[in-house]
Amino acid sequence: MLSPLRELLQQYQLILASSSSQRKAIWRQIGLKFTTKASPFDEESVNPNDFADASKFVEYLAHHKAEAIVRDLERNEQLKTIVVGADTVIVDNGKIIGKPHTHAKAIETLTRLSGRTHNVFTGVSIILVSSLQNKEGNREASFVSRTEVEFASLSEETIKSYVQSDEPLNKAGAYGIQGLGATLVKSIKGDYYNVVGFPIQEFCEKLEILLRTCKSE
Repeated sequence: MLSPLRELLQQYQLILASSSSQRKAIWRQIGLKFTTKASPFDEESVNPNDFADASKFVEYLAHHKAEAIVRDLERNEQLKTIVVGADTVIVDNGKIIGKPHTHAKAIETLTRLSGRTHNVFTGVSIILVSSLQNKEGNREASFVSRTEVEFASLSEETIKSYVQSDEPLNKAGAYGIQGLGATLVKSIKGDYYNVVGFPIQEFCEKLEILLRTCKSE
């Protein structure tokens, strides 16, 4: 992590409201010191059809994931805590593609995406906790990152072979670009790390702005 942001973070506890191994790996890659807490927020209870578009949907989920962790903070936990929530979805032709939980669903999803361009949206919510008693005293920044991903034309044999690796299961869009799924991707337009699951450059930029604003108040 570069020194300007590292210095600003010295007095804060940083919590990633996610159990995603990909997000944790990205954070560790740049040297962030943090703890993880899986958010108790039930994202499965939220209907994406209730939102005007995918960006509003992921922004909503990211906020509520982070907010649920803030509510669970103990009164004796260190204040000046930063909680970060995130959510990633794949959108093909306006339709949100969920995580496959079976081989059959993964094959169906990859067959649909073959030879096509889809979008990856990640919503990120950053909540700086200044008071556990007064929610209005907290500061929040949020944003949504979008990346276009073009798949190569995939043969049935390729799709079945990839699915048999089990990598696609429980991944948005049924692939992991950081693993074997890289062989399926012809090109991307936008942030690679957004496709992995966390747009780290924009996050650092927004976090630094938030911390500098709070420091000057």
